[in-house]
Amino acid sequence: MHNHIVATAALSLLLGLGSATTAWGAPAYRDADSGFRLRVPEASIQLAGNDFYGYILPDLREREAGEAEGEAEGEVSEAAAKARYDHSLTCTLYAVPAAQVEAATGKPFSTEEFLRYYESLSLMERNDINPNKISYALYDLDTYRIPDDGKGTAGPLSLLPSSLLDNADVSLSTLKKGAHPYVRIHLVEKLPAEKDDTSQGNFARHDMELALTSANDVLYIAMTAYKLPNLNQQKEYLENDYTLLKRRKEAKKLTSNNKAVLAKHREERDAFLQGLSLFPPTKESQPFGYTDPESGKFQRLGRDWVYFQGDWSKIYGKARENGQALLAIQGITLPKLYGIFGDTLAATNYGSEAGSLKPESLWKRQLAEYPAMFYSYYGTYPDSLRRQFKTNPHSLKWMGLLADVGITMALQSDQTKKYLEMTHFDTRQEDLSNAVRVYLNGEGNLRNQEGTPRKKTPVHLDGQVTFWPNKMKVNLLARWNGTPLEDGMKTLVLRAEEKPVEDKPNVPESPAASPKINDAP
Repeated sequence: MHNHIVATAALSLLLGLGSATTAWGAPAYRDADSGFRLRVPEASIQLAGNDFYGYILPDLREREAGEAEGEAEGEVSEAAAKARYDHSLTCTLYAVPAAQVEAATGKPFSTEEFLRYYESLSLMERNDINPNKISYALYDLDTYRIPDDGKGTAGPLSLLPSSLLDNADVSLSTLKKGAHPYVRIHLVEKLPAEKDDTSQGNFARHDMELALTSANDVLYIAMTAYKLPNLNQQKEYLENDYTLLKRRKEAKKLTSNNKAVLAKHREERDAFLQGLSLFPPTKESQPFGYTDPESGKFQRLGRDWVYFQGDWSKIYGKARENGQALLAIQGITLPKLYGIFGDTLAATNYGSEAGSLKPESLWKRQLAEYPAMFYSYYGTYPDSLRRQFKTNPHSLKWMGLLADVGITMALQSDQTKKYLEMTHFDTRQEDLSNAVRVYLNGEGNLRNQEGTPRKKTPVHLDGQVTFWPNKMKVNLLARWNGTPLEDGMKTLVLRAEEKPVEDKPNVPESPAASPKINDAP
């Protein structure tokens, strides 16, 4: 069974499909050199980069309801599962310095100018004047457009997918939340005419908002996005699962639920803006990284990394295992993340092949753009392994042997060979005082979609799997095209004798500076 766990961990990283998971109750996130502090809901997925931070509120209620109705056993129809659409909400705060704003717009930028245009827009609102009469680069929606089909270069403000921008009702308005004035760019995707619907009933609309504010000559963009109810799928569910007499009653339930969820999203969107505090950015260079759940220590990442971090039990409700996971990707930016969202939207709603997120397409895209990915899991064992430890609590060495065999089977499996041909790898086992650790080191070549070797794209794998009597930890790092192993990552994947004698952390220049980590309220 454990070879399945190791294979899953490896493939989730190698295919770029590792699940983002839920944060474990951090009350706030503070980014000193971007000048913001943001309150974080307890049950949320964290995503962070050097210049942004966000969270995803997962749809726990719907997942738990599905389990209660027997969805896990296949007792709920496919139409019924689709009718319970994904109610998750994504909230992201992005800090863009004046120089980047000016590079994106070709115009000078300052907080003073932003507030002046804000007041002009507010005055026009009060007098029922069309806001489109204001000529200001930050109110021009094309400023935020993501280039179609990979054509053109995405700039620092490229956040709105063209497929959404061109097929949505858009409004521009002002509001104040807390101490900050905001200009809201609100997009609600339109339901297409039936003859133009290329998605064969699977069209899922989105609601997306960019709330702009500024302080200390930094533009802050608070982005929120969620799916709207899929009316086509709900109609299919009613027609397939209910008789004509019962259909009206169930339709009222669906409508009531839709309204409740949308009202909840509006509350959460407001709470996101209320939870933001701005302050003058510090001049010191801050280390960027995350808190390791096993050691409780800060683990730094390079400034060009992005990570997703969280807790399985929070995202899956009644968890079969209680673990905390992290997926980090090097070389990605927030505009690139929204570009992936835009590609997915174009593929699912508008029939575009450019955004297909089949494993092969995502694999090809990630390897072309990002030099390294890191996956980490720390937590309890799945039920099957838990039972093994219950009957044989001293089986750590057996677990190490099983992991060794499992890694070998995973790397030599037909599924892995679709994407990766290993030319060399070895595993080594180490007995610790109260644990067993297995190390992985290997090299190979990527395969293209036809399965032939891609000699110009070598891949290097380094990893650790550690077993304690009641916990386990997996660290796995994949690097492409000879990307060097950074000092900050060596402690995560190498044996003690392989680590550098002195691995100096990238500490701030000022002792008073604090890293980008969660802090107390």
